[in-house]
Amino acid sequence: MADRWDVIRVPLARRFFLATILQAAVVLAVSLLLGAVFGPAALANPTLTGIGIHLVDSLGYGLAQLMELAIAAALGPSPSHGQLVDLFYRNLVGQAPDAATRAALVGLLDQGAFPTATAFGVAVAELDLNKANVGLIGQTSAGLEYTPYGG
Repeated sequence: MADRWDVIRVPLARRFFLATILQAAVVLAVSLLLGAVFGPAALANPTLTGIGIHLVDSLGYGLAQLMELAIAAALGPSPSHGQLVDLFYRNLVGQAPDAATRAALVGLLDQGAFPTATAFGVAVAELDLNKANVGLIGQTSAGLEYTPYGG
């Protein structure tokens, strides 16, 4: 009988195994981050998922640390509010924001609604729309393929 804590299958190379709740949390954090910063298609890149899993599982990164690193990789070390809005909106909605929406969202950031780009990114990553985009429910049954990273 399977342990009741083993709730998610994660494909690894040619085999499947049941992961613990902790491993499921790692998969969740990596999935949300990749979906928000690089788009849902990034979850199909086993190298990216492997790097994310390594950073969380082996180096102890949290979602905020991952987000800071991912934003810097995607946009550079000091992205503008407009760049952040464009990146996250496109990855969650699938298109660029219209001018009014972009201005409203940039205005919120300009007014300090989020203290850092990282805080904004984490909030975006945790939106239900992002969870739906990355197929969070489906991952608990299908898993998340990754290539182990030794970096």
